[in-house]
Amino acid sequence: MKLFTPQKSIMPINDAADHSAGTSMRSLNDGTVEESSRKRIRSKKSVSFSTVQVRLHEFDLGDNPSCSSGPPLTLTWNYFLEFSSCIDKFEHGRELVGTVRKREEMVMSRYFREEIVRNRGYSRIEMNKVSIENKLLQH
Repeated sequence: MKLFTPQKSIMPINDAADHSAGTSMRSLNDGTVEESSRKRIRSKKSVSFSTVQVRLHEFDLGDNPSCSSGPPLTLTWNYFLEFSSCIDKFEHGRELVGTVRKREEMVMSRYFREEIVRNRGYSRIEMNKVSIENKLLQH
């Protein structure tokens, strides 16, 4: 069985005349292409989304080297809540509730991470061991 492999189209763009089509094309600084007939061809690229699917995952003791103190966390594959929403409604709801956070608001304190890990059943010794190993990875 022969598989079809699409080939990328190559269209030469230069100031010289295209002998096969009888037109000349040149690249412009604004990302457009101009033909000799002064007709501009603009490639329209866009991406849009209609729905967003959200999953809230469990945390576990991790190995994140960007963690400066205390136990680093990682997300597990297990999630405990899942929902889908129209993306416009989702974003509007985030603005109303105030869950659009700044970068510094996304950092968890060492004590909050320790509480999460303790609630997962890890001992202080296990937390300290992982914290020390993580510090060694940073240097």
